[in-house]
Amino acid sequence: MSLASLAPDKSGREILGAMRYIGESCAETREDRRRISSTPGFAPAGQSTQLIVGATPDSDRNILGLAQGLYGRYGLRRVYYSAYLPVRKDNRLPSGSPPLLREHRLYQADWLLRFYGFRAEEILEATGDNLASDLDPKSSWALAHPDFFPVELSRAGLGELLRVPGLGAVSAKRIIECRRAARLRPEDLPRLGLVMKRARYFIALYGKRLAGIPEPAELRAFLADRPALEAPPGSPTGPSPEGGWTAPATGPASLPAGAAAAAMAGSRAGRQSGALAAAAIGQLEFAFP
Repeated sequence: MSLASLAPDKSGREILGAMRYIGESCAETREDRRRISSTPGFAPAGQSTQLIVGATPDSDRNILGLAQGLYGRYGLRRVYYSAYLPVRKDNRLPSGSPPLLREHRLYQADWLLRFYGFRAEEILEATGDNLASDLDPKSSWALAHPDFFPVELSRAGLGELLRVPGLGAVSAKRIIECRRAARLRPEDLPRLGLVMKRARYFIALYGKRLAGIPEPAELRAFLADRPALEAPPGSPTGPSPEGGWTAPATGPASLPAGAAAAAMAGSRAGRQSGALAAAAIGQLEFAFP
């Protein structure tokens, strides 16, 4: 419906057909270069696309499901997300913009899709059709699955480690490498890159938890970008270590820090023409064969 309404001259089948052709050609070229190193590259930078967020009623579930399909079926290198900004008056488009925080959450979720082994459906399992505004997607998933924790650092596999809030892909690999050489100690963990203010609630070392577990409402507040409760000494506050910003303690809950919002809005004002917005929004309606 969005594609037919906003860009009736475009065909979803044709666009996806072009993406499939590029993806298959890139895969064939990579295979040829394994046999003959002098084979010319085909689209060596890969292909990417941009999705405009907030110009249609599409939910985060629809958007992430589309991105997951594009990565898996068409081998896209990257999907970009851009919060809709009105550039011209049109009755088919909203007059205002969505919160920039929504765009930020989609980028965080996209990172989990590409590098952390998450699926779109499980990222949104606890939040419904849209990502939580107060929590990064990994923390939201962790709070919804208390039975998965604590993760035992002395023997957990890479996939388990990547589910821990405050523990990134590089830190997870460092833990596994360190275990092969020596016995892990609690004081080693910050040096390996763990953000202990977040991770300590979800990990154990040799059978011992590294922190007590607060009540669920308190733990959610401690992990939130904008803590709703006053955190005790040593609890997580400040910038989100999962790659986010901390919104101010007062002001609209849907906006990130003012400076970040202004910078992001200014940087994209010249990028979104009506045609680009219509084309990118329309892709949200594609169904994968």
